[in-house]
Amino acid sequence: MADTTATSESLVIEFGCSTSVNYFRAVELARQCSQYSVSGDGKCTRHRVVWATPDRDALIPLYQLVRTWTSTQLYLNGRPAWGDVLWAWFYCFEQREQAPNPASYCHESRWDARERHPFGCQRAGQLRLTPEADWLRFGALESDGAWAFDKSRIRHYVLHQLHLYRFCPAVNRPWIDAFLDVFPDRVNPRRERDWAYQTNVMRTSLVVSLEMEAAANGEEWPTPDRIIGVGPRNAEAAASILNGLFTLVQLKHGLSVSGANDFGRREKVG
Repeated sequence: MADTTATSESLVIEFGCSTSVNYFRAVELARQCSQYSVSGDGKCTRHRVVWATPDRDALIPLYQLVRTWTSTQLYLNGRPAWGDVLWAWFYCFEQREQAPNPASYCHESRWDARERHPFGCQRAGQLRLTPEADWLRFGALESDGAWAFDKSRIRHYVLHQLHLYRFCPAVNRPWIDAFLDVFPDRVNPRRERDWAYQTNVMRTSLVVSLEMEAAANGEEWPTPDRIIGVGPRNAEAAASILNGLFTLVQLKHGLSVSGANDFGRREKVG
């Protein structure tokens, strides 16, 4: 019998005997998994499947069948877990599979056709490339007015934001690594028109955009004590920045948005 011990980063689905018409199909799918075990008999039967790295082709069909059963239990890292471990991404992934172009779905915005998600996840709103994005504040201002990014801290923040979605089959670690690799080490809004400073004024999108617009038009620059980061000047600037970075990812790493999520499909964020 296969080893079904839960490891430190494992996902476990257990379910019991059910009167559902899908019960025998669920048992059949569970038995096809390499780390499957069964205990008890009759009404006390418990089926258990362990994934060290979830396989979408096995996990999704099985979970679709048993997710509403009262006997179903999820375990993460050896501890009972709520359904949001899967539901955080499950509905979104189903939408992706039904989209006209599933491979680019995770990079697309549902609200603005000009916007794309840098790290390939619609659910992680904090990782958008926006004028007030928190992750663009990780770094320090240099004497020439350039903002030097702390890319190690950005990487940590990105993985933290994606942690809830780490079991989504579309989460693409190779793309994330490639994007961070080509992301600039520093930008200077005084010389690069697509970029502008974030300042420590009241955090509203209107104030941020007005100050960035003024700086980009050559008006008075904010003093160093007010600068807390950088960001794209506006939506058009963000699109321009991402277009350039996505092109670099393709040239340097051979990955493209149109096929980005076909790579590393079973890798998890963690």
